Amino acid sequence: MRNYINDIEKFIERNLNYLIVMILTTVLVGFLLSLFILLSSIVYIDDNFSFFMGELSILFSLCIIPYICFKKFIYKKLRFSEKVVNLITWIIVAILGSLIWLDFETSLHFMVIAISEEILFREIYYQYLLKDDERNKHHVISAMFLVSFVFAIILHINDNFLINILVRFPFGLLLFVIRNKINLKSAILFHWLYDVIITLGV
Repeated sequence: MRNYINDIEKFIERNLNYLIVMILTTVLVGFLLSLFILLSSIVYIDDNFSFFMGELSILFSLCIIPYICFKKFIYKKLRFSEKVVNLITWIIVAILGSLIWLDFETSLHFMVIAISEEILFREIYYQYLLKDDERNKHHVISAMFLVSFVFAIILHINDNFLINILVRFPFGLLLFVIRNKINLKSAILFHWLYDVIITLGV
């Protein structure tokens, strides 16, 4: 147990700069999202346009821009672990299936959030922290904890702190377990399904 704790401490010390990069990127992502939403509200045409621009804002600020920036400037070995065509097929099936319970816009919105957050946290940040060191069990667990902490506390900083610690932090860890035991696609679908169920329960 002592060796395990020492290994985690060394991992955190070694990756402190990486943790700072993740925190700053997450803050920047929140700023970009707010900026995109503000711009789309200024250029308001109708409700459909606003919805479409809102969803694009989420995808660009949480997923596409961070992926391009990390791939080009921060971690050039970053790779997308899923086959994109397969992922898109499952997303379409999930959204169509959800129309039984939800309207299309709500279902699509939750899917965009799930895709964006899973790619940023369970793909980009996770690979960045591990740097191809996925064989060391202690490093994998440490990376899962650090990224889940940033997911729960920094991304959701405007939400209730207690809910972030008691719900979002363990939820982030569960999504990592799903990603690692099955695949990223399953983590995205589980994240989306969780949001759908929470909405239906309200």
